[in-house]
Amino acid sequence: MYKIITLSLILMSTPAFAVWPIALSWSSIQTGAIYLAQQVGIEIAAEYLQSMLTPSKVEKLQQQVTDLNTQLQQATAANKASPAELAQTRNLLEKTEKLLAAMSKQLRTAHQQNQSLEAARIHLQGDVKLVQNELADLRKQLHAANVDLRQPFAEQPSAALTVNVNYSYRRQGETTPHQLTNGSVLYSGDRYKITFTSNQKVWLYLYQTDSSGKIFQLFPATKMFGRTLNQLNPVPANETRTVPLDNGWFILDDQQGTEFLYLIAAPQQDKVLEASYLAYQQAQAEGNSQLVQTAKQQLKANLMVSRGPAGITLDDPTVTAEQTVTTEDGSVFAMNAGYLAGLCSRPGGCINVLQFEHK
Repeated sequence: MYKIITLSLILMSTPAFAVWPIALSWSSIQTGAIYLAQQVGIEIAAEYLQSMLTPSKVEKLQQQVTDLNTQLQQATAANKASPAELAQTRNLLEKTEKLLAAMSKQLRTAHQQNQSLEAARIHLQGDVKLVQNELADLRKQLHAANVDLRQPFAEQPSAALTVNVNYSYRRQGETTPHQLTNGSVLYSGDRYKITFTSNQKVWLYLYQTDSSGKIFQLFPATKMFGRTLNQLNPVPANETRTVPLDNGWFILDDQQGTEFLYLIAAPQQDKVLEASYLAYQQAQAEGNSQLVQTAKQQLKANLMVSRGPAGITLDDPTVTAEQTVTTEDGSVFAMNAGYLAGLCSRPGGCINVLQFEHK
């Protein structure tokens, strides 16, 4: 893996759809379904991952789904919307309902066994996998709407989200940096860093897996190995960030094998991904291998779900042609900067995966 060296939505409350004396308008039904799916797929999923979810909260949300489905049936009978709109809303409610049912089943089992949800996950692998699958399906459905579901009526950016990114490394004992590309070979003691700039405000998440399968979050990070980093989200437009530091590098340790870097760029915060990593950290702290494995599977699923593939290209004249890399002695090198070319503007953002061999 590595160590660091250096020398110098606001929760939008879903309306309480308990009893309606009259049928709702189509826009109210559609908005209600989006808000409810948003709350379950983001806020409630985060509570579940942090073992904070209660059965009573799930029951209330299930009732809201039932009430909205009743309104949807009336809207369908009255031809209030196009078949495509009705189908999309129906699918959204169906995915929401399935995820709540999977969570409810696991919560009930944990309660019957007089265990915390966190402890019960060790013995409920089938139910845990079911929640993972249903959460992935709901998030895919949310992202398929291709709108900012945290702020459904916010003005959308006119330009596509573009992230300039540079992966660089230098050999142990050398001062000149080189481009780190997919398939590169690095050796224990080599240094590497990542620099990125976006044309819009962006939420960036950078993870690394080493040959042992451990997952490390490199960005955002407030501290790492005792050093203060203060690398936080969101990253403002046109602000260059270097991970770990402008004058610092990660250094490869003696754990050899294939390593991966996962860079996610999105126009909005991913609370489920953040909660997944917290759950993984908590499982590691407890030292239970089964719990760690379960949390790792959930984290990996949320890393990849519904994100546009982003390749690194170098030939777009509309983006910055180079970025600078600073070494420990203050020397500055200009290097070609690639950019993420993919579906980064979608709510789920995009992901670039870079693989290198550590020898």
